[in-house]
Amino acid sequence: MVDPGSKPAEVAVAAAGELGQIDTSSIETLTRLKDERDRLEGLIERASANREGVPEPVYERVVRDYRDRIRALDAEGKPLRDQARQELTRIQGIHARLRKALEAALLDRQEIEFRHSIGEVADEDYEGQHSVADGVVTDCQGRYDEAEDIRQRFQALLPDEPEPAPVPPTPPAPPVEEASPPVLATELSDAVDPDFDPSATMGTSDPAFQPAADEPVDSGGLRTMAVPVGRLEAEAEGGQTFVLGASATIGRTPDNDIPVNARAVSRHHARIFVTADGYTIKDLESGNGTLVNEERIDEVVLKDGDRICFGTEYFVFHVND
Repeated sequence: MVDPGSKPAEVAVAAAGELGQIDTSSIETLTRLKDERDRLEGLIERASANREGVPEPVYERVVRDYRDRIRALDAEGKPLRDQARQELTRIQGIHARLRKALEAALLDRQEIEFRHSIGEVADEDYEGQHSVADGVVTDCQGRYDEAEDIRQRFQALLPDEPEPAPVPPTPPAPPVEEASPPVLATELSDAVDPDFDPSATMGTSDPAFQPAADEPVDSGGLRTMAVPVGRLEAEAEGGQTFVLGASATIGRTPDNDIPVNARAVSRHHARIFVTADGYTIKDLESGNGTLVNEERIDEVVLKDGDRICFGTEYFVFHVND
Protein backbone atom coordinates (compact mmCIF):
# COMPACT_ATOMS: atom_id res chain seq x y z
CA MET A 1 0.00 0.00 0.00
CA VAL A 2 1.25 3.48 -0.89
CA ASP A 3 1.99 5.63 2.13
CA PRO A 4 -1.45 7.19 2.68
CA GLY A 5 0.01 10.37 4.11
CA SER A 6 2.64 11.09 1.48
CA LYS A 7 0.72 13.57 -0.65
CA PRO A 8 -0.77 15.69 2.19
CA ALA A 9 2.64 15.70 3.88
CA GLU A 10 4.36 17.00 0.73
CA VAL A 11 1.72 19.70 0.26
CA ALA A 12 2.03 20.75 3.91
CA VAL A 13 5.83 21.01 3.74
CA ALA A 14 5.74 23.06 0.52
CA ALA A 15 3.03 25.39 1.84
CA ALA A 16 4.85 25.86 5.13
CA GLY A 17 7.98 26.84 3.21
CA GLU A 18 6.00 29.57 1.44
CA LEU A 19 4.52 30.68 4.76
CA GLY A 20 8.02 31.20 6.11
CA GLN A 21 8.68 33.72 3.32
CA ILE A 22 5.75 35.96 4.28
CA ASP A 23 6.88 39.45 5.28
CA THR A 24 5.17 40.36 8.56
CA SER A 25 7.01 43.65 9.08
CA SER A 26 4.09 45.70 7.71
CA ILE A 27 1.69 44.16 10.21
CA GLU A 28 4.05 44.76 13.09
CA THR A 29 4.30 48.45 12.17
CA LEU A 30 0.55 48.74 11.54
CA THR A 31 -0.09 47.26 14.98
CA ARG A 32 2.09 49.97 16.51
CA LEU A 33 0.32 52.68 14.49
CA LYS A 34 -3.10 51.37 15.50
CA ASP A 35 -2.13 51.35 19.18
CA GLU A 36 -0.96 54.96 18.91
CA ARG A 37 -4.12 55.98 17.02
CA ASP A 38 -6.29 54.41 19.71
CA ARG A 39 -4.28 56.24 22.37
CA LEU A 40 -4.79 59.60 20.63
CA GLU A 41 -8.52 58.99 20.18
CA GLY A 42 -8.71 58.19 23.88
CA LEU A 43 -6.95 61.49 24.66
CA ILE A 44 -9.50 63.35 22.52
CA GLU A 45 -12.33 61.72 24.45
CA ARG A 46 -10.74 62.62 27.78
CA ALA A 47 -10.06 66.17 26.62
CA SER A 48 -13.74 66.53 25.70
CA ALA A 49 -14.84 65.16 29.06
CA ASN A 50 -12.56 67.58 30.96
CA ARG A 51 -12.92 70.74 28.87
CA GLU A 52 -15.02 72.57 31.43
CA GLY A 53 -13.08 75.56 32.77
CA VAL A 54 -10.43 75.30 30.03
CA PRO A 55 -10.15 78.26 27.62
CA GLU A 56 -11.65 77.29 24.27
CA PRO A 57 -8.49 78.21 22.28
CA VAL A 58 -6.44 75.88 24.52
CA TYR A 59 -8.92 73.02 24.09
CA GLU A 60 -9.08 73.50 20.31
CA ARG A 61 -5.27 73.70 20.04
CA VAL A 62 -4.78 70.44 21.96
CA VAL A 63 -7.50 68.54 20.09
CA ARG A 64 -6.28 69.87 16.73
CA ASP A 65 -2.80 68.59 17.57
CA TYR A 66 -4.20 65.13 18.30
CA ARG A 67 -6.18 65.12 15.04
CA ASP A 68 -3.13 66.20 13.05
CA ARG A 69 -1.13 63.37 14.59
CA ILE A 70 -3.89 60.87 13.75
CA ARG A 71 -3.86 62.06 10.11
CA ALA A 72 -0.08 61.64 10.03
CA LEU A 73 -0.44 58.08 11.36
CA ASP A 74 -3.04 57.28 8.69
CA ALA A 75 -0.74 58.65 5.98
CA GLU A 76 2.19 56.61 7.31
CA GLY A 77 0.05 53.48 7.38
CA LYS A 78 -1.34 53.72 3.83
CA PRO A 79 1.62 52.16 1.94
CA LEU A 80 1.98 49.58 4.71
CA ARG A 81 -1.68 48.56 4.32
CA ASP A 82 -1.17 48.17 0.58
CA GLN A 83 1.85 45.94 1.25
CA ALA A 84 -0.04 43.96 3.89
CA ARG A 85 -2.95 43.34 1.50
CA GLN A 86 -0.58 41.77 -1.00
CA GLU A 87 0.87 39.52 1.69
CA LEU A 88 -2.62 38.63 2.92
CA THR A 89 -3.55 37.43 -0.58
CA ARG A 90 -0.55 35.09 -0.50
CA ILE A 91 -1.40 33.92 3.03
CA GLN A 92 -4.98 33.09 2.03
CA GLY A 93 -3.73 30.86 -0.79
CA ILE A 94 -1.29 29.05 1.52
CA HIS A 95 -3.98 28.75 4.20
CA ALA A 96 -6.39 27.14 1.73
CA ARG A 97 -3.80 24.58 0.58
CA LEU A 98 -2.92 23.66 4.16
CA ARG A 99 -6.60 23.21 5.00
CA LYS A 100 -7.02 20.82 2.08
CA ALA A 101 -3.87 18.94 3.10
CA LEU A 102 -5.19 18.55 6.64
CA GLU A 103 -8.55 17.34 5.37
CA ALA A 104 -6.81 14.81 3.10
CA ALA A 105 -4.60 13.60 5.96
CA LEU A 106 -7.63 13.05 8.18
CA LEU A 107 -9.34 11.04 5.44
CA ASP A 108 -6.21 8.94 4.93
CA ARG A 109 -6.11 8.10 8.63
CA GLN A 110 -9.80 7.23 8.65
CA GLU A 111 -9.31 5.01 5.59
CA ILE A 112 -6.61 2.99 7.37
CA GLU A 113 -8.85 2.63 10.42
CA PHE A 114 -11.74 1.47 8.24
CA ARG A 115 -9.62 -1.04 6.27
CA HIS A 116 -8.36 -2.45 9.56
CA SER A 117 -11.88 -2.70 10.96
CA ILE A 118 -13.05 -4.86 8.05
CA GLY A 119 -10.02 -7.12 8.19
CA GLU A 120 -8.03 -5.98 5.15
CA VAL A 121 -5.13 -4.60 7.20
CA ALA A 122 -3.69 -7.03 9.69
CA ASP A 123 -3.02 -5.99 13.28
CA GLU A 124 0.76 -6.22 12.86
CA ASP A 125 0.63 -3.82 9.86
CA TYR A 126 -2.03 -1.51 11.23
CA GLU A 127 -0.01 -0.05 14.07
CA GLY A 128 2.81 1.15 11.79
CA GLN A 129 0.51 2.52 9.08
CA HIS A 130 -1.74 4.27 11.59
CA SER A 131 1.28 5.81 13.34
CA VAL A 132 2.53 7.27 10.05
CA ALA A 133 -0.92 8.63 9.14
CA ASP A 134 -1.36 10.06 12.63
CA GLY A 135 2.01 11.82 12.36
CA VAL A 136 0.98 13.40 9.06
CA VAL A 137 -2.27 14.65 10.59
CA THR A 138 -0.37 16.16 13.52
CA ASP A 139 2.13 17.85 11.19
CA CYS A 140 -0.61 19.21 8.89
CA GLN A 141 -2.61 20.44 11.87
CA GLY A 142 0.38 22.30 13.30
CA ARG A 143 1.24 23.97 10.00
CA TYR A 144 -2.41 24.88 9.38
CA ASP A 145 -2.70 26.43 12.87
CA GLU A 146 0.40 28.52 12.18
CA ALA A 147 -1.09 29.78 8.91
CA GLU A 148 -4.40 30.54 10.62
CA ASP A 149 -2.64 32.56 13.32
CA ILE A 150 -0.78 34.66 10.74
CA ARG A 151 -3.92 35.08 8.63
CA GLN A 152 -5.89 36.36 11.62
CA ARG A 153 -3.13 38.84 12.51
CA PHE A 154 -3.28 40.34 9.03
CA GLN A 155 -7.07 40.19 8.82
CA ALA A 156 -7.51 42.02 12.12
CA LEU A 157 -5.70 45.07 10.71
CA LEU A 158 -7.18 44.77 7.22
CA PRO A 159 -10.92 44.27 7.82
CA ASP A 160 -13.32 43.83 4.96
CA GLU A 161 -14.66 47.08 3.53
CA PRO A 162 -18.02 48.01 5.12
CA GLU A 163 -21.18 47.73 3.10
CA PRO A 164 -22.16 51.06 1.52
CA ALA A 165 -24.76 52.92 3.53
CA PRO A 166 -28.21 52.88 1.89
CA VAL A 167 -29.07 56.04 0.00
CA PRO A 168 -32.28 57.75 1.23
CA PRO A 169 -35.13 57.09 -1.22
CA THR A 170 -36.00 60.76 -1.74
CA PRO A 171 -34.86 62.61 -3.73
CA PRO A 172 -33.67 60.02 -6.31
CA ALA A 173 -29.87 59.97 -6.31
CA PRO A 174 -27.95 59.91 -9.61
CA PRO A 175 -24.60 58.06 -9.79
CA VAL A 176 -21.90 59.94 -7.90
CA GLU A 177 -19.42 59.90 -10.76
CA GLU A 178 -21.76 61.57 -13.23
CA ALA A 179 -22.99 65.13 -13.04
CA SER A 180 -26.75 65.21 -13.51
CA PRO A 181 -29.58 67.73 -13.51
CA PRO A 182 -31.05 68.86 -10.18
CA VAL A 183 -33.63 66.60 -8.59
CA LEU A 184 -37.10 68.01 -7.98
CA ALA A 185 -38.41 67.81 -4.45
CA THR A 186 -42.12 68.39 -4.92
CA GLU A 187 -43.26 67.71 -1.37
CA LEU A 188 -41.56 70.26 0.82
CA SER A 189 -43.05 68.84 3.99
CA ASP A 190 -40.90 65.73 3.47
CA ALA A 191 -37.94 67.21 1.59
CA VAL A 192 -36.76 69.96 3.93
CA ASP A 193 -35.97 70.46 7.57
CA PRO A 194 -39.02 70.35 9.86
CA ASP A 195 -38.21 73.84 11.21
CA PHE A 196 -37.97 75.38 7.75
CA ASP A 197 -40.72 77.83 6.68
CA PRO A 198 -41.55 77.07 2.99
CA SER A 199 -42.99 80.55 2.42
CA ALA A 200 -39.51 81.98 2.92
CA THR A 201 -38.41 80.46 -0.42
CA MET A 202 -40.67 82.68 -2.52
CA GLY A 203 -38.70 85.21 -4.46
CA THR A 204 -35.31 83.82 -3.47
CA SER A 205 -32.45 84.93 -5.69
CA ASP A 206 -30.63 81.61 -5.48
CA PRO A 207 -30.99 80.02 -8.97
CA ALA A 208 -30.66 76.54 -7.50
CA PHE A 209 -33.92 77.03 -5.64
CA GLN A 210 -36.01 78.94 -8.21
CA PRO A 211 -39.48 77.53 -8.99
CA ALA A 212 -39.79 75.58 -12.21
CA ALA A 213 -41.06 77.74 -15.07
CA ASP A 214 -43.95 75.41 -15.90
CA GLU A 215 -44.87 74.52 -12.30
CA PRO A 216 -47.74 76.52 -10.75
CA VAL A 217 -47.89 77.41 -7.08
CA ASP A 218 -50.29 75.05 -5.30
CA SER A 219 -53.15 76.15 -3.12
CA GLY A 220 -51.01 75.83 -0.02
CA GLY A 221 -48.54 78.40 -1.27
CA LEU A 222 -45.74 75.86 -1.82
CA ARG A 223 -43.37 76.17 -4.75
CA THR A 224 -41.52 73.30 -6.42
CA MET A 225 -37.80 73.72 -5.71
CA ALA A 226 -34.78 72.31 -7.59
CA VAL A 227 -32.61 70.57 -5.02
CA PRO A 228 -28.88 70.29 -5.81
CA VAL A 229 -27.23 66.92 -5.34
CA GLY A 230 -24.74 66.82 -2.44
CA ARG A 231 -22.29 64.18 -1.35
CA LEU A 232 -19.75 63.49 1.40
CA GLU A 233 -16.38 61.99 0.47
CA ALA A 234 -14.33 60.39 3.26
CA GLU A 235 -10.69 61.48 3.30
CA ALA A 236 -9.44 58.25 4.89
CA GLU A 237 -7.66 55.79 2.62
CA GLY A 238 -10.26 53.56 0.97
CA GLY A 239 -13.05 55.79 2.29
CA GLN A 240 -16.55 55.84 0.85
CA THR A 241 -18.59 58.49 -0.90
CA PHE A 242 -22.14 59.06 0.37
CA VAL A 243 -24.86 60.70 -1.72
CA LEU A 244 -26.99 63.02 0.39
CA GLY A 245 -30.75 63.00 0.27
CA ALA A 246 -33.12 65.50 1.86
CA SER A 247 -31.79 64.62 5.31
CA ALA A 248 -29.00 62.36 6.58
CA THR A 249 -27.72 61.59 10.06
CA ILE A 250 -24.07 60.88 10.79
CA GLY A 251 -22.92 58.84 13.78
CA ARG A 252 -21.16 55.76 15.16
CA THR A 253 -24.16 53.40 15.29
CA PRO A 254 -25.52 51.49 12.25
CA ASP A 255 -28.95 53.17 12.45
CA ASN A 256 -27.45 56.37 11.00
CA ASP A 257 -27.73 57.15 7.28
CA ILE A 258 -23.94 57.61 7.26
CA PRO A 259 -22.33 55.33 9.90
CA VAL A 260 -18.80 56.36 10.94
CA ASN A 261 -17.22 53.67 13.09
CA ALA A 262 -14.70 55.61 15.21
CA ARG A 263 -14.42 55.95 18.98
CA ALA A 264 -14.38 59.77 18.87
CA VAL A 265 -17.66 59.89 16.91
CA SER A 266 -20.86 60.10 18.97
CA ARG A 267 -23.71 57.63 18.49
CA HIS A 268 -25.71 60.36 16.74
CA HIS A 269 -23.16 63.03 15.92
CA ALA A 270 -24.61 65.41 13.31
CA ARG A 271 -27.28 65.86 10.67
CA ILE A 272 -27.15 67.32 7.14
CA PHE A 273 -30.42 68.51 5.63
CA VAL A 274 -31.77 70.69 2.82
CA THR A 275 -33.00 74.23 3.48
CA ALA A 276 -33.82 77.18 1.24
CA ASP A 277 -30.15 78.21 1.47
CA GLY A 278 -28.79 74.80 0.47
CA TYR A 279 -27.36 71.92 2.46
CA THR A 280 -27.07 72.73 6.16
CA ILE A 281 -25.15 70.80 8.81
CA LYS A 282 -26.17 70.72 12.47
CA ASP A 283 -24.19 69.26 15.36
CA LEU A 284 -26.37 66.99 17.54
CA GLU A 285 -24.65 67.94 20.81
CA SER A 286 -21.86 65.46 20.07
CA GLY A 287 -19.13 64.86 22.63
CA ASN A 288 -16.20 65.92 20.43
CA GLY A 289 -18.07 68.41 18.28
CA THR A 290 -18.40 68.96 14.54
CA LEU A 291 -15.84 71.11 12.72
CA VAL A 292 -16.26 72.80 9.34
CA ASN A 293 -12.96 74.05 7.93
CA GLU A 294 -11.39 73.53 11.40
CA GLU A 295 -13.99 75.70 13.17
CA ARG A 296 -16.41 74.16 15.64
CA ILE A 297 -20.01 74.77 14.60
CA ASP A 298 -23.52 74.37 15.91
CA GLU A 299 -25.31 74.84 12.59
CA VAL A 300 -24.02 76.27 9.32
CA VAL A 301 -24.82 76.23 5.59
CA LEU A 302 -22.29 74.16 3.65
CA LYS A 303 -20.37 75.27 0.56
CA ASP A 304 -18.79 73.09 -2.10
CA GLY A 305 -15.36 71.95 -0.93
CA ASP A 306 -16.01 72.44 2.80
CA ARG A 307 -13.92 70.11 4.97
CA ILE A 308 -15.93 68.54 7.80
CA CYS A 309 -14.58 66.70 10.85
CA PHE A 310 -16.72 64.39 13.00
CA GLY A 311 -14.59 63.57 16.04
CA THR A 312 -11.40 62.42 14.29
CA GLU A 313 -12.85 61.51 10.88
CA TYR A 314 -12.62 63.97 7.97
CA PHE A 315 -14.96 64.32 5.00
CA VAL A 316 -15.21 66.77 2.10
CA PHE A 317 -18.60 68.15 1.05
CA HIS A 318 -19.35 68.56 -2.67
CA VAL A 319 -22.50 69.73 -4.41
CA ASN A 320 -23.63 69.57 -8.05
CA ASP A 321 -25.87 72.53 -8.88
